[in-house]
Amino acid sequence: MTYFFIFFTCFIITSFSMPLIIDQLIKIGVTDRPNSRKIHKEITPRMGGVLILPLVFIFLFTYGYNVISLKYFIISSIFLLICGIIDDIIELGWKYKVVLQSLSVIFLIIQIHNTFESLSLFGIQLPSTIYYPLLFVFILGAVNSINLMDGLDGLVSGFSLLLALPVFILSLSTHNTNISIILISIVGITLGLLKYNSFPAKVFLGDTGSLSLGIVLLFCLISISIIKTNKHLDLTIPIMFFGVPLTDTLKVIFSRILREDSVFLAAKDHLHHIILGYNIRHKTVVFLIQSFSILFILNAILYIKFNSSYFYITFFLLMLVIVFIDKIMSRIINLDSIRLYYKRISLKPSEYIISQIKKFLWVSFILFCLVIGISTPYNITIDWDLKLVLPFVWMLLLILAFVNHRSWKQLNHIYSFFNFAFLHVSNSIFTISNYKYSFQLFGLQISFSNLIFFLFLLNVLLFFYARDKVIPKNVVFFTGFDLTLFTLIISTVLIREVLPINIYIISNSLFASLICYYWLKVFYFYYPRIVNFIFYTLFFLNISIMVKSLL
Repeated sequence: MTYFFIFFTCFIITSFSMPLIIDQLIKIGVTDRPNSRKIHKEITPRMGGVLILPLVFIFLFTYGYNVISLKYFIISSIFLLICGIIDDIIELGWKYKVVLQSLSVIFLIIQIHNTFESLSLFGIQLPSTIYYPLLFVFILGAVNSINLMDGLDGLVSGFSLLLALPVFILSLSTHNTNISIILISIVGITLGLLKYNSFPAKVFLGDTGSLSLGIVLLFCLISISIIKTNKHLDLTIPIMFFGVPLTDTLKVIFSRILREDSVFLAAKDHLHHIILGYNIRHKTVVFLIQSFSILFILNAILYIKFNSSYFYITFFLLMLVIVFIDKIMSRIINLDSIRLYYKRISLKPSEYIISQIKKFLWVSFILFCLVIGISTPYNITIDWDLKLVLPFVWMLLLILAFVNHRSWKQLNHIYSFFNFAFLHVSNSIFTISNYKYSFQLFGLQISFSNLIFFLFLLNVLLFFYARDKVIPKNVVFFTGFDLTLFTLIISTVLIREVLPINIYIISNSLFASLICYYWLKVFYFYYPRIVNFIFYTLFFLNISIMVKSLL
């Protein structure tokens, strides 16, 4: 219940605060201006990640255990927070950055030095004389690799979310409450940030955000590595999780050294720049990199579970893809079969297909209302504390959704995702009578729920196919947030079998909720007023279910 409350509170605070922070950053001139080495075309406020560490510390001190034992980690994080804030405001020179970051790394090493007795790297036991020099170089490089990754809208915040969620689930098996609190806070904060930081971004994380996320995630990974291996620090674990940013950073450093260029100056030679150079859309590049990051994360989880050297091989193979990404992309782009495929699918859909979208929307909407209307949740099976918290949290979400709607003059559909998720997850919390309603088709027993899901999915696929003809060119329908959310849900489905905690029901429910979320966006495109009604009705429906469970 505590983790549930922390997650939603972090999300609510971040979502509510970001519009205010954006306005203040613009007023005081903390903005990022376009230039030849930057991708964005408009002046955009930065330092959007200023909330990350304060929120983490608030919940750590409120719900953590023996937090004073983490004092050096907190000091380390504060040094990086100061470094990030100053750099976002006045742009520090690299020498000053190195000094502040080095102090941060030293305090982090002091924090962990008594917690492990030995250190290894890819199965090789290292001599104690190089423990601390190696840790210094690794931590400094890993934190900066996250900072250097922050070149596209939502790339670092999305990567951090994709990493923090499975690592949080891993941390539950370690019974380290403090680490779990830190990680679930990051999940809530980054999800709240993504609406404003993903493409098209209203605010950038800045060095404040990327450095904060880097140091927090790295500390959690190192701590989990030590706990999982019984006071043995296996650096392979954090390296595997940080596979994409670390490999990209090492590749850039070595290539610049070979070209005799400065490794400290900014340039367009990072992974995201290379892929973007092949005329792939901004949000698609972010989606591709985040999807590839899932492979590194999955490989790391499998390594933790089976402790097999085979996963060293898969890790290095994944690294090679990043190292040779330029050659791989050029080969793929130049393949005749690929060009023919895209030419085929880019043919304009017929008016008949476009007309069917609206018909399927109405059929699925009517069936959805019918099933909801005959559903009567009962037989609550959750803890009493959670029963009390749920209505309170959902009322806050409703207020926040209403405020956002009035301020931005459009719906924030992430709240619909939460509402759909509750309805789906509650299938394991409540016994819902609509599952008694089904029919026979070709010898198969099909429930109305399955039929609705199929129609929702068909709506989304048809709309996606016809999007270029239906959506005006100046309208961004599938945003970077939508793609990151898709990557996050798919990752939970992929890794559910290898995590130490069973999340099968939750992952299935989240996937179903994702399809409902996309369906509602399609419905909103055609019938915004009706979706406004659905949007708030879902809130009141869920709140009534929660209140009923208390009676």
